[in-house]
Amino acid sequence: MCAYCGTEITIESCNIDHVTPWRSHGRTNIPNLVAVCTDCNKAKGNILEVEWLAGLERVYDERIEARWQHAKEQWAVVEEAEAIVDWLWQ
Repeated sequence: MCAYCGTEITIESCNIDHVTPWRSHGRTNIPNLVAVCTDCNKAKGNILEVEWLAGLERVYDERIEARWQHAKEQWAVVEEAEAIVDWLWQ
């Protein structure tokens, strides 16, 4: 399973990522290595894990906000339709 996104990975599709990249003096030892999918490994590049996870959290928060806004808009449409139906039945 990818350490970053949770996607199932196989031995063939597994990438090993440095939690602390070489550019930040990260070592190639067990505590600093994680199994990840190719997409996450490419997207993370050579930034720190905390920077990568913070970016994912920001994207996740933006998606949640967009979904919440869409739900509120849909609810407003439903409320308006209910008001019209109530008015028609008066």
